[in-house]
Amino acid sequence: MSADLYKNKKLIFEVHERLSRMIKAAIIDDGVNKIIDNTWVITTDDVIERILGIEPNTARKSHADYCMDIIDHYLPEEKKHRVLWHNIKILDRSSLTANIDALIYSLEFCLDMNIKVIHLSIGSSCYHDFDRIEKVVNKLSAQNTIIIASTNNNGTITFPACLPNVFGVKTDSQYCDNQFVAYETSIDGIELVASSKHNTGSITSGNSNSFASPLITSLVLEYLIDHDNANYMEIKSFLGLNSFHLADGHTKALYSLPSICPGSKYESIGPIVVFSGFTKKELFVILNEFFKQFCLDGYHARVIADAFDYHALGFSHIPIIDEIDRYLEYMAFYFQCDILLAGITNREYAPKNTLHNYIKGKAYHPT
Repeated sequence: MSADLYKNKKLIFEVHERLSRMIKAAIIDDGVNKIIDNTWVITTDDVIERILGIEPNTARKSHADYCMDIIDHYLPEEKKHRVLWHNIKILDRSSLTANIDALIYSLEFCLDMNIKVIHLSIGSSCYHDFDRIEKVVNKLSAQNTIIIASTNNNGTITFPACLPNVFGVKTDSQYCDNQFVAYETSIDGIELVASSKHNTGSITSGNSNSFASPLITSLVLEYLIDHDNANYMEIKSFLGLNSFHLADGHTKALYSLPSICPGSKYESIGPIVVFSGFTKKELFVILNEFFKQFCLDGYHARVIADAFDYHALGFSHIPIIDEIDRYLEYMAFYFQCDILLAGITNREYAPKNTLHNYIKGKAYHPT
């Protein structure tokens, strides 16, 4: 065997060994301009079309550059070489928008490439997109892929951030640098609240959910480098143990109700129908039938109930909360649905707002 051939085989073996020890991560955004060690650059238009290699457009920092700077800032130096980044560009650089086909195709690409961590600053609030997103996310979850996704800045439902097998992230202006809170549950399904205000030396980020999620991604990567087979629940436990306010005992639930800003383009709220006075069994059947019928008729219906939480039917659980009327109105705003169906079995829990539509059974007669 010649010396050159031996060296080449040795190099290939060393590269293979190095790659096998790395965490495969992907950032789906508007494309990273900054050249990062061990990065694959995948350029897309409407769908993934070609692999170009590293040919960055360095005219200005992209949104993805900001996210990568934040991730790089908080990931320990000695662990950075353990991440193999796949840079997937689907967002238009000027409008920062993409179509649903591009998002689905990029997620399916991650599935095929066996990506371990996906960082998403994007999502959809369009009901027509939800089923497609949920199906591919469930496939990724079954493959033990960890997804970190920002919710939108309007305070309304965002897929995939709100899904139970995704780490959905939003920000709060009271936090800064590497501060974050991991709640066990929350009203909107977004259980991670993190700082979006970061100064990395090369960028300074402002108050936006998309700059909060990179902090969580850096923490997830740091944990996976030491625990490469960790699953969603193990990472959730790790984040809970490192939550900023854990010592204060305020991380069990996030049930504070945000105010709905007057003048918002999402100010209008659809009708709310409250079903009360039924047994749990009756309520399940009634809500399920109404939900299916509204969906068959082309309406986007959502169901909330205090007796059960059945995500597969689009059901969400009503928490124990004092401001039940305001809660119902907030959830109608959050879901942006055509109609909200609310089932209540607790007689002391019935809303008082006479503007709601009531359908009452005989199980009890609320006062």
